[in-house]
Amino acid sequence: MRVQDVMTQKVECCTPSTDLADAAMRMWRSECGILPIVEEETRKLLGVVTDRDICMAASTQHQPPCQIQVGSLMKTTLRTCTPKEDVHAALKTMSHFQVRRLPVVGPDGRLEGMLSINDLILNTARNRTGDRHPIDLGTDDVMATMRAICAHTHIAEPGQEPEIKDLAGKPAHDLVDARELMKVPF
Repeated sequence: MRVQDVMTQKVECCTPSTDLADAAMRMWRSECGILPIVEEETRKLLGVVTDRDICMAASTQHQPPCQIQVGSLMKTTLRTCTPKEDVHAALKTMSHFQVRRLPVVGPDGRLEGMLSINDLILNTARNRTGDRHPIDLGTDDVMATMRAICAHTHIAEPGQEPEIKDLAGKPAHDLVDARELMKVPF
């Protein structure tokens, strides 16, 4: 199954000059927690802003949200996927980088959609019946990704890799091994 088979295609976006109040309202209307930030003319992906980013900026910058532009706080180090990418590769990316959503970009860098954990859950083998796409995404695949995303990452000393632990504080050996993930092209 390919990302394009399950991704959300109509995605609310904004530009770097959009203010936080407008961005928050777009999220509210779209019932989403992330907005891709694109070049207005080309829809080339520049970054993303999350509802958490907006809340943190609004509470720490001592300015009204309508006076803060999303371009000042957008994340520009992005993890993305392509429409033709296998969903299992996207799951590995989500697991490794502990993200719930991936912007979907074409070869020219233009935004084509968004892949979220919600999209994947709604398209697991258990939830899809009578669909034209072959089903090769199981509930276990999505749950393993959710465990990896939700695992606590403990801050490492400089020069050391962070250790991912489960909720009990034990090393999470059953989660996806980062060395395996590095075999997947990003």
